[in-house]
Amino acid sequence: MTPRLLIAEDDADMGRMLARLAEQAGFAVTLVADGAAARAHLAETDAVATDLCMPGGDGMGLLERIRAARPDLPVMMITGYATAESAIQAFRGGVRDIITKPFDAGDLRARLANLAAELGHHERMAADDARPEGLETPGLAPVRELLEKAAETEIPVLLEGETGTGKGVAAQWLHQRSARAQGPFEAVNCAGIADSLVTSELFGHEKGAFTGAGEGRRGLLEAAAGGTLMLDEINSAAAEVQTGLLDFLQHRRVRRVGGSRAVEVDTRIVAATNRPLSDVVADGAFRADLYYRLNVFPVTIPPLRQRREDILPLAEGFLRAAGQELGRAFIGFTPDAMERLQAHAWPGNVRELENAVRRAAVLTREGAVAVGALPETVGAGAPRSAAPALPAEDATLAEVEAFWIRQTLERCGGNKSEAARRLDIDPSTLHRKLRSLGDDPVPT
Repeated sequence: MTPRLLIAEDDADMGRMLARLAEQAGFAVTLVADGAAARAHLAETDAVATDLCMPGGDGMGLLERIRAARPDLPVMMITGYATAESAIQAFRGGVRDIITKPFDAGDLRARLANLAAELGHHERMAADDARPEGLETPGLAPVRELLEKAAETEIPVLLEGETGTGKGVAAQWLHQRSARAQGPFEAVNCAGIADSLVTSELFGHEKGAFTGAGEGRRGLLEAAAGGTLMLDEINSAAAEVQTGLLDFLQHRRVRRVGGSRAVEVDTRIVAATNRPLSDVVADGAFRADLYYRLNVFPVTIPPLRQRREDILPLAEGFLRAAGQELGRAFIGFTPDAMERLQAHAWPGNVRELENAVRRAAVLTREGAVAVGALPETVGAGAPRSAAPALPAEDATLAEVEAFWIRQTLERCGGNKSEAARRLDIDPSTLHRKLRSLGDDPVPT
């Protein structure tokens, strides 16, 4: 659901600009011109952006009303009259952000977008269906469309993609939506079984076919009759297996190891490879005739780094599952943790993400998973946020001023000239204050 933002701003032009920026950031906006009107809409909004000075009750009065009625409602304060005194009041009142006029439109849009993403995250974590099932994530919509078409047919499907992208999930998703859904689904990793055993595993064997074969056994092709057999890492299949598979795809029959007769079998094949199968053919390690039999309907599962819109929904699903397993109540990830998750390249794809979230869940007793619970490698190359801690209840005016300066400097990416402009002080004054705080100023 689209998050809702209530904007209280008495300047009509400023209000329209704020509404436009908020809509661009992903909000549905309600715009009011005074505190009284804002109070009437508090029950139907997900966040508030309010001016400090306006008729019908100022922003501080509105903040007090919000803290009494809805203490968890995020509030941004927008003002052209900011002072250290008003800042300490606002932060102690629970304001998450102070925007000083004049503000940079791009910066405010980014802050609003972050807030919208955070609200969406919390909503998904609270929902019963927070864990995406199968391929139900935004970045896999093209894959779903292809597999839906393939599910209406009996043709072989070739799934290509890096290790850990979810090819096994895709194969099961296809099976469940096909006319074979009531039949069995079997899977075998062609690289995970010794060459001496994989032929027997796939095609079965007769009693006495080899040492230790005390009785006959049907293979997975027979076991999956009426359903689907997934051949994972088909690119690693031994030459003997390739020959047997080619015969099966041509004649729909299976000859067990040591057997004298072929058995007709109705099994659909879904093959998967973590290398482009055409490359394996070019290397001479895979039969071209088998490749053409398998490559009837190729579907590529993109790596997670190419579908970043899936990272948070997947992470939230894994966290919810881990919470159920561990008997813990999680409310999602902190903003810093979300930023790190989205910044990571995920070379191990979905499998790596699941492992990282499960580890973080073990290290977190309850509440939100913080960035420190994530593996150190996650987002290690991304800039780390160094936002200062909120001033204590008994903070001095100087401590609040230091907090505000450092927070503004952080949001300006370390650009002191821009920070001085937003703080409405001379750059030399900012340098002097930073020196007094013990921060090493860098010339701008």
